[in-house]
Amino acid sequence: MTDQAFQKVNDEGDSEAEVHVSASNIKSYEYRADKTTAEYITELDMKISYEGVSNNESTMIKTEWILVEGEGWKVDQVEIIGGVEENH
Repeated sequence: MTDQAFQKVNDEGDSEAEVHVSASNIKSYEYRADKTTAEYITELDMKISYEGVSNNESTMIKTEWILVEGEGWKVDQVEIIGGVEENH
């Protein structure tokens, strides 16, 4: 969220504000070190709009999965590892 949008939320205290989020250009890459772990790097472009103020950001998200015996694949960790903002 841009500083301008964050300030608007704080000033108005509006808990029912309308927020729009969209994602595009989604690419995902898989890496497996062994049969019980997997990592995915996902690249995407996000657009977040609040009360007419929008923010575009290119983001990379790393998701680590582990295979739990008897339960299947579970998310172990999620980390945002990159982002470049372009305010509009």
